Amino acid sequence: MKIWHFCLLLLGVGLLLFSVGCAPETSEADQESEEIEEVGEKTDVEELVLRSATDASGDEWIHIFKQELEKHSDGKITVDNYPGGQLGSFSDMLDQTRDGSLDFYMHGSEVATVVDDFLFFDLPFLFEDRDQAFNSITGTVGKKIAEKFPERNLRVLTFLDAGFRQITNSARPIVTPSDLEGLRIRTPVTDLRVKTFETFGAMATPMDVSELYTALSQGAVDGQENPLFIIKLFSFYEVQDYLSLSNHVYSVNGIVMNEDKWQELSTEQQNIIKAAAEESAKIIYQENVDEDNERLEYLKEMGLQVNEVDYEAFVEIVEPIWDEYRDQWAEYLDIIE
Repeated sequence: MKIWHFCLLLLGVGLLLFSVGCAPETSEADQESEEIEEVGEKTDVEELVLRSATDASGDEWIHIFKQELEKHSDGKITVDNYPGGQLGSFSDMLDQTRDGSLDFYMHGSEVATVVDDFLFFDLPFLFEDRDQAFNSITGTVGKKIAEKFPERNLRVLTFLDAGFRQITNSARPIVTPSDLEGLRIRTPVTDLRVKTFETFGAMATPMDVSELYTALSQGAVDGQENPLFIIKLFSFYEVQDYLSLSNHVYSVNGIVMNEDKWQELSTEQQNIIKAAAEESAKIIYQENVDEDNERLEYLKEMGLQVNEVDYEAFVEIVEPIWDEYRDQWAEYLDIIE
């Protein structure tokens, strides 16, 4: 009887070993093959051509973004851009991007007309220096404001540094706010910028930058405010006499895509586009920082009389604006401060 039990036990063990030996195994080679397949799926990006538009201020930047896109996608994602304001003003390009006629464009201040929270960046004297400003627009504050864009059928790919804005005019050096009294100063079409210059004492005149050179040359406005690269790029030095370094607003541009188009893309396409945009922002920032001193020297050579402003006098006069908006944007201010 004991021998019979022992035989049964041996038979059971043998069957168990046989079943284990026949079970399918996942070898290291199989695992490696699966990993390669997964990587292959991630890198096998579908080809994509994105339609975009820029005005002259974004023509150089779009080339940087295009190069980064092609680098990150091995040439499978690229850009078909309409440069030089061919498709109209900033406001026109904004509308075309929202309705899907364009896939994306490089925006300026006008985007605040449809995304209220973007106006936060228009607060005068918001940032102490350029590093703080760039870290804010590409960091937590920028990401929080970017969350407001999809409800307007827009997707922020990145915000971009355009530098601090300075004041030019054809009448006199601007040292204190009182020097702006009675001057017609062109501003972007944003309520807060208009309010800021009216608080300074100027007669704010909103218009698109594409109309500005003609308005200055014909005397329709006396001056304007823009970063140094815009003052040089649009040759405003030809029709202005004074450049006053006020740093009153840090100018934030950006790359925004049609939200419906964004949702159509694969996850891999989205990741590549986002990574390329963020890398472009770093490149553009460093180029702007490196070149601003050269731009200032060039503007002096072209005849602009350059002066510093009484910074504290300007900061003091806009305190009522801060009092008005402090509670509304406390969430963002707390992060910066």
